[in-house]
Amino acid sequence: MSRSYEYFVEKKEAELNSESLEGELINHFDLFPQTETGSDGFQYQNYIEYPDFSSYDDDDINFIMDLINLPFDIKDFDFEEKKEVTSHLSQYIDSLPEEIQNTFTYHADEEKELCIFPSENELREAIKDIFINNNVPFGPLYEDSQNFPEHYRLFQYDDGYDQLYDLDIIDSENTNRVDIYVGKLESIIKSYKSSQNPLIKKSLLLAAFSTNESFLRARIISKMPDLNKITEDDYITLLIKKEIQKKLENYEERKNLFNRYYEQNHITFIDTDKDLRNSLAHNIDAPKVSGDNLTYSVYSKRRATTEERTVNMLTVLKDLKDHPTNLYPDNNLKG
Repeated sequence: MSRSYEYFVEKKEAELNSESLEGELINHFDLFPQTETGSDGFQYQNYIEYPDFSSYDDDDINFIMDLINLPFDIKDFDFEEKKEVTSHLSQYIDSLPEEIQNTFTYHADEEKELCIFPSENELREAIKDIFINNNVPFGPLYEDSQNFPEHYRLFQYDDGYDQLYDLDIIDSENTNRVDIYVGKLESIIKSYKSSQNPLIKKSLLLAAFSTNESFLRARIISKMPDLNKITEDDYITLLIKKEIQKKLENYEERKNLFNRYYEQNHITFIDTDKDLRNSLAHNIDAPKVSGDNLTYSVYSKRRATTEERTVNMLTVLKDLKDHPTNLYPDNNLKG
């Protein structure tokens, strides 16, 4: 396998492990890029229209507070309550971000000191300041911003952009072969069994998901026509490649592409645990490990609930190892 391809994969895996705040919000709010177009029809750049803070509900606020590592549940807040100052209350207030601490007022009489909780509007203004200070985007974010998610840009500025498609095809013997994929997963499983470090175990599990995704992308690409021969127009070729890359890096779109290209072979995509993969990729410290068991949280915006799930990591690793052979039961290991 070429070193340039290995570098590209390493770079993609690093991006997977450090999902940006902007990217997290795109997923949370189900946002899509829009294109700024001039009166002449020329496409200038893409932008993402993030919701204004005034439209945030309590679940949105709690979700983002957790993203910026400031756990806070606005649903449990006692708006405009008057409470006697105790050591327990003081500890609670001291644990809050400074912007929220400053919203409390105090009143003392001869008998006791009272703490007056802020109104909902006062608290939301403080939280808005926190979000602004932590670079939470509101309104349109254009691609000329350094924080704009790379994969949603209209124009790519990475010189190595072309490598995914061309080199995956060139190195197809290494990227497509089931036996080589299985060997990689067996190596990951061996490393997993030899480690007692929870973070290393979780990292190896995430690496297994990344390896699985790379294998499936390569399998899909091997079924595609040579993208460089579709048209002689280099700009149109680039646009096609950009659109395909976006689809290949999205779970559901990758699944749809796989089923489309393998339909004639009567092979159907077998789901992997995308919620587990996303939990590890978004915040690898959050899932908790006990032996081989890993407990992680899945937030459902539709139901406005958080569900805890527990899996056996070794079982997941073995399932990922067997994933391609289950996909291609009638193929030999080099197929």
